[in-house]
Amino acid sequence: MNEDEKEIEAIESYLKGELTGEALADMESKIVRDAAFAEKVEDYSLIIQEVKHMAQQDFVKKVKSWEHKNVTEDFDPDAGHVPNKKKQYLALAAVFVLLIVSGIVWLANRGENLGSSEDLFASYFHPYDDMISERSENNGNKVRLNEAMDAYNRRDYRAAIPLFQDYLKASDDPGARCYLGIAHLAAGDADAAESNFRQLSTQPAGLYLELSQWYLVLTYIKQKNLDMATQQLQVLIKDEKHLFHRQALELRKDLNRD
Repeated sequence: MNEDEKEIEAIESYLKGELTGEALADMESKIVRDAAFAEKVEDYSLIIQEVKHMAQQDFVKKVKSWEHKNVTEDFDPDAGHVPNKKKQYLALAAVFVLLIVSGIVWLANRGENLGSSEDLFASYFHPYDDMISERSENNGNKVRLNEAMDAYNRRDYRAAIPLFQDYLKASDDPGARCYLGIAHLAAGDADAAESNFRQLSTQPAGLYLELSQWYLVLTYIKQKNLDMATQQLQVLIKDEKHLFHRQALELRKDLNRD
């Protein structure tokens, strides 16, 4: 096992909460003092999320697009620059994750017959994993955010909602707004969820925009507004690199079933 592989294995153990004692202290210290390493930890965490929400074949395609993007951004022949190692590191990390969790692919747990909007919603709705707590600082208003995420992670969505709302009074945080919408949807308040997801529609391209687009589709299904769900679904289907492109294609098939 080379040094990059050892580093990835250590990061994975850290993100899974398996490090303790001196090993945990060393990892946390390295994250604080080494910005490049901290970025690797964040990249690896995002990769894990991608694997959990995409089929392996689609995920590999996305990794290749990351590599191409990094080559394009890093290579400047006029300036004498050469590509940095990030693209290779991301590719290695992706392969490593796929080997570790080769059994994790996106499979809709839907029955042969989806007879209602409630069946569709129950089949496709899964609260998104926590991507906030591990990078939040425990000071000031961030304490309230961490409390909200703690409740969210316990699946106590009704307790999480007012904590998110209090936090958002002092912080225009799209991540918290997105998780608030998901919490509302999990608690059965589709109208409040729709309001929050719509507020995220002007976000720049990125995780929270794509999350809000997917969960807005599910919100419309929860509301039994299948026309709006189908219309919103086209946004995801047209974007082949969308985080939920595969799920969108499967959902369209189910919506078109008689």
